[in-house]
Parts: sequence; C-alpha cells; structure tokens
Amino acid sequence: DEIAGDSSASPTDLSELNIDALRAEEYEHLARLCWLKKQCQLALEYAGRCTKMRQQIYGKNHEKTKSALNFFATVYAKI
Repeated sequence: DEIAGDSSASPTDLSELNIDALRAEEYEHLARLCWLKKQCQLALEYAGRCTKMRQQIYGKNHEKTKSALNFFATVYAKI
C-alpha cells in the first residue's frame, strides 16, 4: 500500500500519483476550511473526495486514509 510500491511503475505514473496526493491534500484543506465556516455540506463533499483519492493512492490501511475517513465521518455525523 505504498505510493509507487510497484518498482515497474513508470515516472509518469509516479508523477500522476504525486499530483493526486497533492490534490487530496488540497481537498482536505478545503474541507476543513468549509467546516470552520459552518458549510457542512461542502465540507462533506471535499472530505469525501479526499478520502476516495487517498484510498486509491495509499490503500485502506494507511494513516492518511484513516485520518481522512475519520474526518469524513465526523462531518457526516454533524449533518
């Protein structure tokens, strides 16, 4: 469940994973900003995107994925 855990991955694949990882970070940041501004529905949407991307990048058992899923569940519980 590592980023580019397959040693046969081409640099393009690694580059795409890095871009997706950055995008997931941005979604998490947006979700937290929306959460602070009491825009819970929008926070839920961004948190969901972050969680889905991290599951695809890191796998289900990675700490970043678990953290994203925990925040998603927190937002969902408040709606």
